[in-house]
Amino acid sequence: MDRKNRPWVRHLLTPPLMLAAAVLVLFEEMAWDTLRRAAGWLARRPPLCWVDPWIAGLGPWGTLALFLIPAAGLIPVKLAAVWLMGSGHPLAGLGVLVAAKVTGTATAAHLYAIGQDKLLTIRWFAWTHAKALALHTLVHDWLNRRPAWVWAVATVRRVMQRIRTLRGGWLSRRWRAARRSVR
Repeated sequence: MDRKNRPWVRHLLTPPLMLAAAVLVLFEEMAWDTLRRAAGWLARRPPLCWVDPWIAGLGPWGTLALFLIPAAGLIPVKLAAVWLMGSGHPLAGLGVLVAAKVTGTATAAHLYAIGQDKLLTIRWFAWTHAKALALHTLVHDWLNRRPAWVWAVATVRRVMQRIRTLRGGWLSRRWRAARRSVR
């Protein structure tokens, strides 16, 4: 059966795939700074504290190779997640996929923060970086003109503000007291 006889497949699969892509892009954008800080905190701990100075001593091409390794290294993990989903274990596959995404994003964010200056000395990387930032700005300008997007951003901000106010509230005090009593 050729593609011309299956237009319904494209119409059926395009919306969920676009939604999944949007969720992944939004996750990376929203979580980038938080995951970068978490990876930085982890990198300062004793078993890994030698890594950041070592990375800082690399040249631009070594930094680029190190920046690309996590992305390439996670491909087999993501394929394993797809295999798990396809073999009847959708929750396990989803868990592996989410863990791989969080780990990959945290690692990439931290490595980028360390090596950004060196990476931007590579001409094609700087060009690609500038084009990606221009596309990012274009997409955000387009999104900011959409009422649904403006509403969603405002809602997320209200929820996050509410969560921040809860941190100093009764639940937060109970949590700290429970942690002190366990020590």
